[in-house]
Amino acid sequence: MISSLFAHYFAIYLGVMSQFRVCGSEISVMRSITSLLNLAAFILLGLASCRENNIVPVSANEKITALVVQAETETKKIQSSVDLTANSISIENLALSPDYFVDEHHLSPLALLDTQTTREPWKKECNTEFLRERGFGKCLLSTDINPSQTASMVQTLKEYAAQQKEILNDEYRLFVDLKSHYKDRIAADIDSFMHAEIDESSFQQKMKQYQQDFLYEFNRQRKANKNLSMLSVNYRKALETIQSTLSEAQFKQFYICHKR
Repeated sequence: MISSLFAHYFAIYLGVMSQFRVCGSEISVMRSITSLLNLAAFILLGLASCRENNIVPVSANEKITALVVQAETETKKIQSSVDLTANSISIENLALSPDYFVDEHHLSPLALLDTQTTREPWKKECNTEFLRERGFGKCLLSTDINPSQTASMVQTLKEYAAQQKEILNDEYRLFVDLKSHYKDRIAADIDSFMHAEIDESSFQQKMKQYQQDFLYEFNRQRKANKNLSMLSVNYRKALETIQSTLSEAQFKQFYICHKR
């Protein structure tokens, strides 16, 4: 009798009943209840995960570190493509975080980056709208900074941009010099493909290999010149100055806005 009751209630707990105990409609109800419970548990687990990911660090230093790591992580995600019309390999924004390109002009919603400047040629290789949208300057505008803070921010971002400029120019020269090594090869392969001397599969494989070789050498030279470390160090210093200029509530709002 006890074993029979145990089997009965254990089956109910699992949402499954033998047909001689419960009719088909009751089996369906029990399975539906179990499915709803499983769904509820899954939703609660997802909400808990979201809350964990959205936790704002308590200290200013933790917030700054999180934003610095975010920029470094974005920089490591290099994606290249082959521009067949220009016979060259292309990478967007020099494969750097948008945060490394912010300057005082980003504090003005209507300002545009000057892509024609000769002093900052790297801007010609950048998607200016993307940099403004993703860079941290946009989130400074959301903190309701007063005129005094605005003046301090303008000066901070001027100094930050001046520190980054030479490094960005060096990264641009590295990119231009390296991609020039592939220009003639890509042009020759395009010509061979157009004259049916190589098939499409072979052509695509060559383009893929060029990208792999380019990224390998690009990363190797980056590690050697230490530019990424300097860009990150300068970014941290800028964030520290920004944090000292804003109130605690303002810096928290800035962090929430910019943390992705």
